[in-house]
Amino acid sequence: MVPIESGCIVRIPDGTNRRILHAAKLLSFSENVYTAKLEESGIALTPDQEIFVYYEKVRNFFQQAALVKQATEDCDGVANFQFETTSDPMSAESRLCYRVTTVLDDLFAEVAGQPNRQILDVSATGLSFISNDKFDTGKIVDIKLSYEDFESRGALCIQSVSNISPGRTRYGANIATNNKSSSTLEKYLKKIYLSIQRQQLQRLAGVV
Repeated sequence: MVPIESGCIVRIPDGTNRRILHAAKLLSFSENVYTAKLEESGIALTPDQEIFVYYEKVRNFFQQAALVKQATEDCDGVANFQFETTSDPMSAESRLCYRVTTVLDDLFAEVAGQPNRQILDVSATGLSFISNDKFDTGKIVDIKLSYEDFESRGALCIQSVSNISPGRTRYGANIATNNKSSSTLEKYLKKIYLSIQRQQLQRLAGVV
């Protein structure tokens, strides 16, 4: 059973290779059906949609497949939904390959010498950010990232480019493996990733 008091994180398959996790607040559980609410707006859910639910229990991280039963949006565009798990819990300790959204955590970085580039999501091996600069796929860009009391520098390789609006482009990037600072940056991204993920679960549980 997914523990109501801990909150959860939801992955919504979208037919691509992106595996982005979205924080959700568990509201209730009755007759094998959970009622929940996503923490961010603009994420669409539909009945009979398959999702994956991740949660922490006794200091271990688990995942379960689930099926959306009902879904609505409130006036702020935040999804309220009901789901039923369709598989047994299994370990998800390899979750470092997933990306967790950082929109609500106000995470910014200096990219290619330009400050205040918003970070949208982060994993142990890369991140995505918004910029008005133009980068081609395969371009290596420098990054300086600060989080809490730590700062790290390194290089990213642009993997994907998506135009959001005039002057705003979303870039997906992985750590540039042939850069001498890659190992340091990878350790730092892991730290950020796990810290944000734990903070989101604690926030959903009312701990912070």
